Amino acid sequence: MAYISKDPALLETLREEVRPAITSSSSAVDLSQALKSCPKLNSLYQEIIRITAVTSSHRQSATEHRLPSGRVIQPRTELLLVYQEMLKDKDLFGNDADQFKWDRFVQHQELARPPIYRPFGGGIGHCPGRFLAHSEVISMVALLITRYDIDATITNDRIPDLDTRMPPVGMGGPVLGQEMMVQVVPRSAEERLDPTFA
Repeated sequence: MAYISKDPALLETLREEVRPAITSSSSAVDLSQALKSCPKLNSLYQEIIRITAVTSSHRQSATEHRLPSGRVIQPRTELLLVYQEMLKDKDLFGNDADQFKWDRFVQHQELARPPIYRPFGGGIGHCPGRFLAHSEVISMVALLITRYDIDATITNDRIPDLDTRMPPVGMGGPVLGQEMMVQVVPRSAEERLDPTFA
């Protein structure tokens, strides 16, 4: 919500995009499915996951493997895969890879596919809850932005820095002391969108 609340144009763009899904869905499952066809909302989700994923995976090499640098990884070598390095790789995501760009995946949908995009791990360690997480987050965001106004002016104007000191299990949080406070106020009856199943 930090990124959305700091960008009024993005907030209005998302509200317009999700409006048909909100007003035509007859159940939470319908809403979740309808929101999957909202490219801007999904790009925002993918970019936030990309920019905040600080997870890692542990693997053991099964065979010998030669890296492009010429270095050889021997069988049974312990490997630590740090996804943040991959997800901010300028060769893959462009010179602005270390910056938040909500429409990155609208413009380049191919970036959201493995092996480039792996915020949820891969192989036997691929997070089984990634699809549920996606559905829950985009549904919550769509309902929140269409039913409430979000005011982030009560705190400083910058997005908190990502705390990378300790690797978490999932997405990273803000540096201690940089937490962002927002005020959430119900929208007026004329502006508010309520799903028909609510």
